[in-house]
Amino acid sequence: MTQQLLLFSIGPVQSFIAQARKTHDLRVGSFLLSHLIDTTIDELENQVKECEIIFPYKEIESKPNRFMALFKSSNPKEVGDNLEKYIQKEFEEIAFSVLEKTGITKRDGFTKNLEEDFKNQITNFLQIFWTIIPFDKDNYSKSYLELEQSLGAIKNIRSFNQLEERGRKCSLCGERNVLFFREKRAFIPKHAIHFTSVSRTFFDDELCAVCFTKRFVNWHFNKKELQDYPSTAGIIFNNTLKKIDQKLKNDYKKILGKEFDAQLYFEENLTENYFERNDFPFSKLDEAKEQLKAIKKDAEKKGLSFPKYYSLIMFDGDSMGKWLSGAYLADKGQLQVFHNEMSKILGAFAKEVREIITEKEGRVIYAGGDDVLAFVNLEHLLPVLRKLREKFPNFGELSPKSDNVSTASCGICISHYKTPLGRTLSWARRMERQAKDKIAGKDAIGIAYLRRSGAITKSLFKWDYENTSTVESLKSFDSLNTLGTLKELVNLLQEEQFSSTFIRHLDEEFRRLMDKDGKYEEQIIGKNEEEKEEKLGLIKMEMQRLITRSCMMEKKEKESDKKFSERKRKEIEKLVERLNILYEKSFSLENFLAFLDIALLFERGIR
Repeated sequence: MTQQLLLFSIGPVQSFIAQARKTHDLRVGSFLLSHLIDTTIDELENQVKECEIIFPYKEIESKPNRFMALFKSSNPKEVGDNLEKYIQKEFEEIAFSVLEKTGITKRDGFTKNLEEDFKNQITNFLQIFWTIIPFDKDNYSKSYLELEQSLGAIKNIRSFNQLEERGRKCSLCGERNVLFFREKRAFIPKHAIHFTSVSRTFFDDELCAVCFTKRFVNWHFNKKELQDYPSTAGIIFNNTLKKIDQKLKNDYKKILGKEFDAQLYFEENLTENYFERNDFPFSKLDEAKEQLKAIKKDAEKKGLSFPKYYSLIMFDGDSMGKWLSGAYLADKGQLQVFHNEMSKILGAFAKEVREIITEKEGRVIYAGGDDVLAFVNLEHLLPVLRKLREKFPNFGELSPKSDNVSTASCGICISHYKTPLGRTLSWARRMERQAKDKIAGKDAIGIAYLRRSGAITKSLFKWDYENTSTVESLKSFDSLNTLGTLKELVNLLQEEQFSSTFIRHLDEEFRRLMDKDGKYEEQIIGKNEEEKEEKLGLIKMEMQRLITRSCMMEKKEKESDKKFSERKRKEIEKLVERLNILYEKSFSLENFLAFLDIALLFERGIR
């Protein structure tokens, strides 16, 4: 038997996870792919001897969609074929288990046509790719490069079975025919099942076999962490609900029954239309309104708010392909050792992510090593971002002679709880990509704020602009870093130390002077650095004037006029200095004004 190197991958990943209308869809999609990889790794270890999983780290809870292993076998093709059959069979068994446990197989409407369509959709869904090459123990780096190139070539020429279907498409993925529906609509296949065994809040769709399996997959697994997964409103209210009178909260839930959703904490949803759409009895509407008033009154006494915005973050390591290839190593001969150590520290980081983002801060959807997908309550967003970047491992430390430092970028989308989840996901991913592009240059953060009105405000900044390391800078919000400046500005606005009018006035005065790329005209007219600096000073001078005028600080009891004046002057100077530095480093004036606008929207969103 000879040593073999295996790279195994499944898909589709982004579409399967991102095709979600509910937070539950997002979570179970991630869980299901992780489970399939996890059990396939176990199957490999059962099939062969002397198996070493190189990555991912075996102990991490959320596995990525691929793994790499070193093992001994005299028939590597048979091993690969068996793994492919195993993962396909595992997915099919889960899908048919869901059918059985939802009671569909026992219904009169369960026909052979439905069973056949269900099986076809399930068996044609997974995209499974693998490659195995003989391992050159004297040149691990060469073997790894060949392995990646081989898998890339296989993906480029992959074959697929054409699934021909005519009829209404799934409301979740839009790719396959509807097989399960709540309300009968045009073009739904005649043999599709009318399914009403669960609440309308959980199932009010037309779903294909794959999306139905995803939605109801916990009927197979029965995992506690997948039960009663909170909606976006539930994530927003997580902290508030723990602090209000529990009897008031429980009584409110009793009024509306087991189908209660956190959206009902918003008075705007206590309407006849909402009750009719979600099968709540009209007779309970007035009682519910009175009970909600009592809850709001209790919350007001305790200084608690009912915000309507939450955040979704996508955090990802930069240049991971180059790190894995050994491009940044001083000695590529150490790549195998580097891979083993890298896998361990990424596993440790994944564990830390779940300690940083607990139920208090939000919900982790996925933490598979270098990348993280999570819902975060706005109240905790800035501390969470700071800790994630601070704790992200530096792979350069694994190669003592290397001067390279690993970095990470993050895309954040702040959305109203009623914004379609797919749109929020799309913007979070877009901001992550932009944080890594040539303008931001990686090691950056991109924030998009989707207002309920439809307007979008977005801004891109480096985590830090000082000469010190990003990690050292982010250890404190007091450092001159982007998150520190944002937190400082939000705090000053919340505490009413400064009026937000300076943001509006600055925007009104200079927006008309920007070019089509969002840059201030004076920035591009200057013919030399001295002239450019002089013209850039116009914004700084105006910013100082507006900030000074917007200061609303009040004199403390027994504080002398002189001390108050000095304290006020220092606070103004501190804020002006922070914003000036940020403006100087901004990619454009529009980007800087968007940052100020986000601070304002952020402050309002937490309330």
